[in-house]
Amino acid sequence: MAVEFSASKTQLTLGCGFDLIAKVINLKTGLPLGDFWVQFWWVDSTNATAAMSDGERKTNGDGVATKQVVYPSSGEAYAYYAKPLYTGAQHMASNPLQLRVGSNTTLLLDVSRQEDSNTHTFTCRLVKDDRNGLDGRLLRLKLNETEYEAKWTNSSGYSSWTINLSPQENNNLTIYNAIVSFGGDTNKTAIAYLTTPNGTQYAVCTTIQYDSYTPSSNSTSIFIIPQTTTGGTSLKSLEQMQKEAQANGGLQVWAEFSWWYPWFRLRYAGLYGGQTVIDVGITLWGDDNGNMPDTWLKRKLDEWTLKVGSNILIGIFATETAIWLASHLGPIYFGITLFAYNLYKFITLYANWNSLENLWISLVSTFSSLAVSAWAGLCSFLPEELRALASGAASVKNAVFGFLCKLIMIPINICLLMLTWGRIVELGGV
Repeated sequence: MAVEFSASKTQLTLGCGFDLIAKVINLKTGLPLGDFWVQFWWVDSTNATAAMSDGERKTNGDGVATKQVVYPSSGEAYAYYAKPLYTGAQHMASNPLQLRVGSNTTLLLDVSRQEDSNTHTFTCRLVKDDRNGLDGRLLRLKLNETEYEAKWTNSSGYSSWTINLSPQENNNLTIYNAIVSFGGDTNKTAIAYLTTPNGTQYAVCTTIQYDSYTPSSNSTSIFIIPQTTTGGTSLKSLEQMQKEAQANGGLQVWAEFSWWYPWFRLRYAGLYGGQTVIDVGITLWGDDNGNMPDTWLKRKLDEWTLKVGSNILIGIFATETAIWLASHLGPIYFGITLFAYNLYKFITLYANWNSLENLWISLVSTFSSLAVSAWAGLCSFLPEELRALASGAASVKNAVFGFLCKLIMIPINICLLMLTWGRIVELGGV
């Protein structure tokens, strides 16, 4: 059998709590062993070792035993391990556990260049978790294989280097890889060793405990592009100038419109050597493929489109149904259908009476219905029906009921608009 050792977290602070985890495995079957007793141990930075108090644990059905630990504040570093209570078990050399004790730091790096110059300034700031600067710490800068003089941070955590970076290797493009680092405060180390079945000793747990703050680093790359100056003048034809412009490259920008999402896109195309090397589009929302991100705006647009569209479709269906019933079953059914539809609209308004968002949706839907009724009844339906009646292609009955339906819906929609707008004003929506 073997014991795999791990911890619930590896970044610790003095006095923090965490779990030590031992998983017991049957080496013959590869399956976990339940109801198996293990003992948890500690080793400090002076190499003193002892079994932990109340450190005996029995594995569960998954072969896992857990021991809750509070990291000591004695000043010494502590490493941990677990092994079976009896001596016949073997230990499997798995990935070593590494614990780091101390307060986290973050190293910020900014690079700036003086205009028309190769002089670059590397500005670094070492900050704590609360984003305040950490003073009196030594920072180191390395550019490619060159290490520069280490510098101390000031009271705000800043330190900087000013360096001239010129193109190298026959004045070609040069890349400088910059790494700035903080090595952490002074530290102590504790290592717990175990032995594999073949007698090889390995570090099962290594703990580095810093006096205060842990190491951090940051990196960036700087591209130095050579600049050349050519003297003299020459007269060139328009064809020559166009060919040179294509060879040197250029950027074209234009706007594109569409009837569907994203409706508008600003297109950027970069040319070099007569070939397109970049072609991107920028939209108001979403990406260049028209995929709108799942944001509050998208969800609201979808919701409003669905509700307003469904209200308009319901209105068209109700009015067309009323006209059909009038021509086939008589005016009573025509009146019942219109009455039921308008009752539905007033009930919907009442249900949304205290919801500002739903009132706005009702306002847009009612306005759209009003516009559709006015256009269909006065500008489209009436002239077409008059022409049809004159030619004998339509019945007077259908024309009368159709016109009455449009004529009735216009004042009702105006009434609903006035009620909805008044309520929106009362709720402070405008």
